[in-house]
Amino acid sequence: MDKQKKYAISYIRFSSIGQQQGSSTARQTQMREDWLSQNLDYELLEGFEDLGVSAYRGRHLEQGELGELLEFVKSRKLPIGSVVLVESIDRIGRMENLTLINLISNIVEFIDILTLEDGIRYSKQSLNKDPSQLYILVGKIQMAGNYSDNLSRRIGASWDRRQVIAKAGGAIKVKTPFYLDTENNLNEKAPVMRRMIDLYLEGHGDRRIAATIKDEFDIAFRESTIKRGFQNKALYGTWTVKGQDYPNVFEPLITEEEYWTLQAIVKDRSRVTKNRTGHLLSGLVVCRHCGYKYSVSRNKNARTAFICSGSKVMKIGCHNRKAIPEAVLMFIFEMTKYKPYNRILQKQIDDEVNSDLLVVNAQIEDIDSKIAKLQKLALLTDDIESLADQINELKARRSELNESKSNQADRRSRASKLYFDGNITEALQIVGYQIMGGDDKVFECEGMRFSYDGYKRIGKSTTVYIVNDQELVYTVKDGVYKFDMPDVFIPEIPYNN
Repeated sequence: MDKQKKYAISYIRFSSIGQQQGSSTARQTQMREDWLSQNLDYELLEGFEDLGVSAYRGRHLEQGELGELLEFVKSRKLPIGSVVLVESIDRIGRMENLTLINLISNIVEFIDILTLEDGIRYSKQSLNKDPSQLYILVGKIQMAGNYSDNLSRRIGASWDRRQVIAKAGGAIKVKTPFYLDTENNLNEKAPVMRRMIDLYLEGHGDRRIAATIKDEFDIAFRESTIKRGFQNKALYGTWTVKGQDYPNVFEPLITEEEYWTLQAIVKDRSRVTKNRTGHLLSGLVVCRHCGYKYSVSRNKNARTAFICSGSKVMKIGCHNRKAIPEAVLMFIFEMTKYKPYNRILQKQIDDEVNSDLLVVNAQIEDIDSKIAKLQKLALLTDDIESLADQINELKARRSELNESKSNQADRRSRASKLYFDGNITEALQIVGYQIMGGDDKVFECEGMRFSYDGYKRIGKSTTVYIVNDQELVYTVKDGVYKFDMPDVFIPEIPYNN
């Protein structure tokens, strides 16, 4: 850094992403460029931006780039006269007065601040020696804080009014999902959302759903937003605000029971690693050292093998780089699969009972979450009586649901459905089946221990693997492989290479 030069650092911020489409960024950038063109002795050293980040509670300082700007100027000895260029003081923050004053003091300890809207330059020296400049700064800080407080009150009052109207059964104006119109009724895109739900209930993942919707309706959806749409209670006509539910605000797309069933399935499926490779053991073999799962490695010139995926991730750097032949792991699976299969089948019960339990469990979890939020809110407000009434109502409802739950027998799991639908890998994950291995090539599974000690080839189609000091003969013929071991019968298994 040239100590003979003077440097400028720019900071641009606005609160709402919607402002990015407007003139906020362009205006602040143009003001910076105009100033630099008029002050040619300055060089723009760095630019920091917090786009769509509110400065009301200082989130831009903790999570945004303003905190990075502060660390930047602290860590570098910038030449005297260098400045931070901002449109106005409220771009730095709209926090409480003392908090914002303290933040500005921290910045001017290392670099001056110049506000482009009025050309005022704030430095440590000027603020200490010129009382009038300090008064101006305090006045601007108060204006910024008052604006945020008033805006917050107006928004809060607007939400409160809408809550009163919704509670009385009246129509309200709120931002709605894509399948509702401005009058809160289902629109022409409602069949799209219905199709998305049906596809998910059929077992399709986000990627397949997005591709199908694009193909059938020519509408593009980001995969990451699909499940989020499933969690919106507007699906069954309910508006949720500040933890409070207001039923019958929107025209429902599905019933409440269908909604809670959907939530239970979303949660249940999130626990399972989707088998994307198509291999039966995908996601079932786990590294003892790093906890990562083994990935399937297929090579045209070699047989399928499994390798710890943690060894391929730089930040993990697992030392377990041993490639384990598919045949060895399939043999371990054949020797250990009967216990997990029994765990799956023992949980099979009537579909209707299981569906009821899914709904009840999802509703209880939702109530628990609401109670927790209200209890936290009680610490921050004087309206304890109103909150206590809401909490008691929720607890009473929870008691009813728990009583209903206790009267039902939970004898069927999703694991059994997956099993009978042919999704064996996911079913095994749900009942806790794992093959745990390490770089010593020793594997443990279902209370059994297997040691892989190498192999030898016999011709082109036969390999002998040494497992637990016994020879495991692996033969491939007509697309089918089979094991031969003394005194052990292993049925033929479709070859998946």
